[in-house]
Amino acid sequence: MADHKTQLVTLVDGVERARVAPPSRFPSRDWLLGVVAVQVTIVEGRPCAIVRSHITGDRAPVIVPLGERAVVSVALVDAGAEGRACDVELPPLDGARARLGLFVNEVAIADACLERADDPRVRAFSHVYCRWLRDGARESGADLTDFLALPPGVKYERIAARPIACGDIVTMTWRAS
Repeated sequence: MADHKTQLVTLVDGVERARVAPPSRFPSRDWLLGVVAVQVTIVEGRPCAIVRSHITGDRAPVIVPLGERAVVSVALVDAGAEGRACDVELPPLDGARARLGLFVNEVAIADACLERADDPRVRAFSHVYCRWLRDGARESGADLTDFLALPPGVKYERIAARPIACGDIVTMTWRAS
């Protein structure tokens, strides 16, 4: 059985930017959810991305704006261990306005391409998450959505979802024109 000593370590372009870990004393809830997400929105006709790292319902998240090119690596590691970046190439845009890619342990899983940036409601995201359960177990994985403009309250379908284990590294590549 796993314990609550794992962390999500986030590196942006090889530099550690955030750690998400459960507190030393588990709260009264049955579980805690740690999330690192690359979130893409359209701002003034341009695709823009941020990395958002936090435990849901906890203190303010760590937010890191991304430039037009970025490699975000998230490692699920034992407490205190170093995260590391995977060696993945940023894919070409091939005529798209933006591309968000998902890799697990340097293996390409899926990517989402934005063709037009004229609808400010369009968004896409990729998550790496770890749900720490009160009994010491954990559930962890990574996912990716496509670029869509859905009404509020409608869940974004995942175009890819994978479980991850301690020691795995999830890499999200971001490229915009």
